[in-house]
Amino acid sequence: MNKLLLLAMAAALPLQTLSAQEKVPTLYGNLIFMNSFENTYDSRLGVYSFPASENNFALTPLATSVNFNATGNGVMDGKTYNFLMSDSYDGEDYTQLYTYDMETWKLTRKPIDVDNTMCAADFTVDPTTCKTYGLCTSWSGKFELCEMDFTSPDRKSLGVVDSTYCTLAADAKGDLYSISAKGNLVKLSKAGVPTYEGSLGLDKQSLEIYNRVQSATFDPSTGLMYWAAQLWDNKNAKLVSALYSLDVATMTLNKIVDFPENAQIVSLYIPKPKAADNAPGASTDISKQFDGGSLTGKILFTAPTTTYGGGELSGNLTYEVSVDGVVLATGNTTPGAKVSAPVTVAKEGTARFEITVSNDAGKGEPAVWRSYIGLDETSVPTDVKMTVADDKATITWQAPDSTLHKGYFDPNTLKYNVYAYRGTNKQLVAENVEGNKAEYALAADGYAKYQFGVVAVNGSHLSDEAKTADFAYGPAVDVTEDKPYKETFDTESSFDAYTSIDANGDKKVEDYPDYGFSIKSGFWDYAAYEEALEYQPNSLGAADDWVLTPRFNLKKGNTYELSFTAWRQNKRYNEKFQVAYGQGYAPSLYTNVSEVFSPDTLAGTDKVATIYTFNIKPEADGDYMFGFHDFSDAANSYYVYLDNVQLKLAAATGIDELMTEARPSAFDVYSVSGVLLRRHATSLAGLPKGLYIVGGRKILVK
Repeated sequence: MNKLLLLAMAAALPLQTLSAQEKVPTLYGNLIFMNSFENTYDSRLGVYSFPASENNFALTPLATSVNFNATGNGVMDGKTYNFLMSDSYDGEDYTQLYTYDMETWKLTRKPIDVDNTMCAADFTVDPTTCKTYGLCTSWSGKFELCEMDFTSPDRKSLGVVDSTYCTLAADAKGDLYSISAKGNLVKLSKAGVPTYEGSLGLDKQSLEIYNRVQSATFDPSTGLMYWAAQLWDNKNAKLVSALYSLDVATMTLNKIVDFPENAQIVSLYIPKPKAADNAPGASTDISKQFDGGSLTGKILFTAPTTTYGGGELSGNLTYEVSVDGVVLATGNTTPGAKVSAPVTVAKEGTARFEITVSNDAGKGEPAVWRSYIGLDETSVPTDVKMTVADDKATITWQAPDSTLHKGYFDPNTLKYNVYAYRGTNKQLVAENVEGNKAEYALAADGYAKYQFGVVAVNGSHLSDEAKTADFAYGPAVDVTEDKPYKETFDTESSFDAYTSIDANGDKKVEDYPDYGFSIKSGFWDYAAYEEALEYQPNSLGAADDWVLTPRFNLKKGNTYELSFTAWRQNKRYNEKFQVAYGQGYAPSLYTNVSEVFSPDTLAGTDKVATIYTFNIKPEADGDYMFGFHDFSDAANSYYVYLDNVQLKLAAATGIDELMTEARPSAFDVYSVSGVLLRRHATSLAGLPKGLYIVGGRKILVK
């Protein structure tokens, strides 16, 4: 199916007290193209208003968004705007139905995928029946007159039309008129049978209908048809994009104005007047006075000073204030008076207040104002933190700083629900907490990932959940001569005992559930394809990320040997890596075990990882964790891997470190007698087995 383009115009609103034939209507239309558009999803796409006059002509935006790419045309009825966006992806055509509220210009539902045959050359609404009709495409290649149901959504074919038509418009009596591709006006029956009305005389001006989607609508006040035309000027070989009026009784076609930049406009609409010309105009300066979360208060407004038709307003006036059709307040007022109307709304939420002022000529133009009344859902609690001590987690937080709909909340009276996550299990820890702290006893029967969530409670409204970072907790592991520790990360569950700490706050996870994968960056995670832990870099910044081991029960006076394999993925990146150990989940306070070094890349055809070995001698008994820290600068931060973490009790030799592979940092190497053997060495390869002084530490080369 060929991609449809659109034109649209709309809504006539009387601007001054003139006769019906003298009034200049204001039209609404969906702009889908201008010469200066950068692409088919330009940010200037949208619904615009403009006068049916060359004088002071301008396109005034009512709502703009890349959503308004109404290439399958659309229709406005004063309350709702339905339109079709037709496009193609990977060689396949597709169509989506968009539905907007014309008062708020917000989507009333998510876009719906529909059949391509829902697209139309043009749509119109029969004002006598409120039924919507469209000249829709079909898989046969012919156009069909269809009755439209945008709620379902669906279309019912009423008949195949005998020719190609580019517009469809219903007059005040419900008769359907259409302009054919040959430049003729026809009247269509509700079965799609045409009756020839006459030629528009385009050929006499060397003009012909251009093959672009267009739109037309009737002004109910005057009976004139307005047409947002797309024509080709054969004489001057150029596109003519212009607004025309057509008197269908006399077949008089008048060009009103050329659209700027060949603007293509669809979904033309002219609404009925909102009031009689001599009735009051709309009230202004609307606000509210409500104490706290009360549903009883006052609506404040200024009564109008002009009539709907633009004349001076005088005499006695009455007003009413309603919400959702229910009148809440009535009273008397005068033009320009400040009014304070007492009201009580039925329930918490966003109320649509409608203020109508009346006089002897009838009800005036409604003024619509929306505001949230009562207690509201808050934003999430802030600064949610967790500390661990003595098998107990303490969770703290601060109050939210706002509400979602500008309703009421008092941060001093909020309550909180606190949840604990152990693996995939969720548990309510505390309900309706009045302070900013909760505690949770941690299970020491096995390692698991823990996380805590806090929800703010404002009356009956619950906020979204703010969560702490997750952490691993379980029993401290004893390391003895008979029971060394070893983790080879053969399964993802092995990572349950390790804690990833995003110290610089740049962790990012983008989930794509429809495709079964996630994109992660800025933290340590398990890498199944390597069966190892992986630091996943954030390409925009430097690294500052830790991964912590389980807790180990270490004894004063013992020497422990920590070994692991580590490698960087690309030798172009000179990573900064360091190992430390300490107690608790604040690794920045740990004691360094190693100097700063850049892990080797995998070596040889077998891709062998370097083994790094360090000795640790605690100064006191306690539960200790080892932290592996990547803090590479932005230019040198890439993928780093950690595997084969081992901890065992070492024999007391006085040796600080065992070196079985390359030394990752450059140091001078001395014999134990103080003789300089190598300067600025990064490897001990080639040295005989024995004891050496490297960087002020005793190193045993095996």
